[in-house]
Amino acid sequence: MRHRGFTLFELLAALTVIAIGLNLSAFAAREVIDYRSLVSFATRLENALHFARHYALVSHSIVSMCPSSDSRSCTGDDYAAGWIVFSENSTSKNFKLDDGEVILSTHSVSHSTPGKLWRVVPRNLSRIRFLPDGNASYSGRLSVCPSAEAILNTNFRRVFVVNSNGSIRRDDEDSCDA
Repeated sequence: MRHRGFTLFELLAALTVIAIGLNLSAFAAREVIDYRSLVSFATRLENALHFARHYALVSHSIVSMCPSSDSRSCTGDDYAAGWIVFSENSTSKNFKLDDGEVILSTHSVSHSTPGKLWRVVPRNLSRIRFLPDGNASYSGRLSVCPSAEAILNTNFRRVFVVNSNGSIRRDDEDSCDA
């Protein structure tokens, strides 16, 4: 007797194995995508810091960087929502975007729920200003860490240290505690 086809039990067993495999791979893929988003965000923040200092040196002007959720003004202390880099007038020096000051760069979070994947912990560095000689007005740290809601199973963190001489370095051994 020749057997043609599969029994119902065999088909259900195969479908169950396939469903479990797809479920596990979808979760792993989501974690990889979230991790890459976190790395990309941290890299963009680091690049913005270097850009601000470089522009201040090259243009011999004051350049500030501040959190911004609308890409048009300084709002709050949450870099996780985005930021702006702008050239300040030498007379204002108020860490705000005033009339006549030029936005040099913006970054807005394209993720549908900003802060769901990451959080930025500023320590003495909610606003950053680079002077024409490349020095920073204040020294401090910006820590990029996974948020509590993130599904990431990682101890990823990027801590950017801005010294008063304007140098920017990474100190990934630092903690993400506020």
